[in-house]
Amino acid sequence: ALDPLSAQDFDALRRQAEADPNNGPVQVRLISALLARGLGDEALGRARQLQAANPGAPEVHMLVGDALGTRGDFAGAAEQYRRAANLHRLAQVVVKDLGGRLPAEAAALEALPGIGPYTAGAVSCFAFERPAATVDTNVARVLSRWFGVTGTAELRRLALQIQPRR
Repeated sequence: ALDPLSAQDFDALRRQAEADPNNGPVQVRLISALLARGLGDEALGRARQLQAANPGAPEVHMLVGDALGTRGDFAGAAEQYRRAANLHRLAQVVVKDLGGRLPAEAAALEALPGIGPYTAGAVSCFAFERPAATVDTNVARVLSRWFGVTGTAELRRLALQIQPRR
């Protein structure tokens, strides 16, 4: 959601928050505004400072958690922010450099921002019906035990070799 604050109101809120760092509601409003503007790192830092300054105030922890949308799970909020930023970068690259179309091959998908080996394999396999390895923890465990193979690259190679062909 977009932050409804104008630039002038945002600056005033920031000044008010800096003048009174222990004012929970003002700090929470600023944290929400920072998140809405894509400034997750600053929001996370302010949230941690506010919680540290108010260790015995569960209402502050709840307010901060609500502002971050994670009930105080800052690591979760940071991860959500990182994923959203990666998705945004991915969309920009796909539109600008790839004409709005994802590549079909897992290796090309994996080269894009925010796409790892599992996601690349899954997209290639399920969206484009290409042979691709999607090795999650469970698949890795079974392959390791059955074939005595370890290491991510080796497991992916093995998964590609043994998967059924059409």
